[in-house]
Amino acid sequence: MSKRKQSSIFAAFSKSAKLDNDDVKRLRDMERAQEVTVTPISTLSHKVAEIDPNRDVRVPLSKHLKTKYGVHTHMLIEADVFYSMCCLNEGVDEKKFFEDNGKRYVPKNWKKVGAQAGKDGETLGYCMFRVSEKAIGVFKHLRGKMVKVHAAKMLFRGVIAPDTVLGNKGDNAINIDHKTHPADNRDENLRLVRNAINLMRKGGAQKVRKLKNGVRWEFNKPMVKYIRRRYSDKELSQDLKKFDYRKEGQHKTGYMDTSQSSKRSAQVRKAAVGNAVLDFLNDKEPEIFTAKHYACGRVLFFSMLPELRAAFVVPKKN
Repeated sequence: MSKRKQSSIFAAFSKSAKLDNDDVKRLRDMERAQEVTVTPISTLSHKVAEIDPNRDVRVPLSKHLKTKYGVHTHMLIEADVFYSMCCLNEGVDEKKFFEDNGKRYVPKNWKKVGAQAGKDGETLGYCMFRVSEKAIGVFKHLRGKMVKVHAAKMLFRGVIAPDTVLGNKGDNAINIDHKTHPADNRDENLRLVRNAINLMRKGGAQKVRKLKNGVRWEFNKPMVKYIRRRYSDKELSQDLKKFDYRKEGQHKTGYMDTSQSSKRSAQVRKAAVGNAVLDFLNDKEPEIFTAKHYACGRVLFFSMLPELRAAFVVPKKN
């Protein structure tokens, strides 16, 4: 393969100990504007990230774990983001990122990323990597720490700030959600959402289960704890009262609905309950559906409401 003319886009930063957000953005824009030759995996003598035709990098996982989409062996991320994040993580040293023959250099700790299993020990929870002690810019405050790839990616994109608190405790908690599976860390698969809304989305109309007695079916009432904490019985809509979201007197029930005797009827009822909750929240606090993601070259706000509506559509009969 012919040698590529060495890029000098890192030269201005090679002696610097700090990069601000504007510098990082300019660095990415300059890199995209130049022709970059990426050597296919088949021509390399050592295993590094694989490059596919649509410019996504496939980074090997430290161990193979499954999700409902199958067994995952690699993590997906955009090529330009991958190399820019490597650059920040390694302190922006041009010699370490470009070999003499023009091939991209991948640091040792990025030739593989960690795969963290969920509670069952078999399901993929998230991907992670260790931040270098030489990291700069938006990664500088994370030096020496193990970091989730999706959080580092959203920090790099500017969707979250270094002081953004992510978590799952409290009514106002926010978190980063993967639209599909945790091995896909591309822009279109990541968004910053309210944790309560994300849990509701994951528990759509099809999530019902049979009771141990084998007679009835049950499901968790969507956001019943949240609504009971924040609203009085008088503030509830008529639909929510009908579905036993009251918290006082004889109308107080548990967090489960066990009223249906078939799977189909339980799914139909859960779809109705879910839509009643969405109507109520859209009237009382529509801002709860607001989410953020990176698209079209910038951070954008959007509503999760259409996606939640789709999750509570009555499933078709088999």
